[in-house]
Amino acid sequence: MAMQTGVGLSKILILAGAGYTGTVLLKNGKLSDILGELQ
Repeated sequence: MAMQTGVGLSKILILAGAGYTGTVLLKNGKLSDILGELQ
C-alpha cells in the first residue's frame, strides 16, 4: 500500500515538474527553439 502511494506521488511530482518546466520555457520562448532543433 505504501509503495503504491509513493509511486503515485512520484508520478504527480514528475508531471508537476514537467508542466512547470514547460510553462517557464513557453514564457521564455525557448520551447519553440528546442522544438525547432529537434525537427
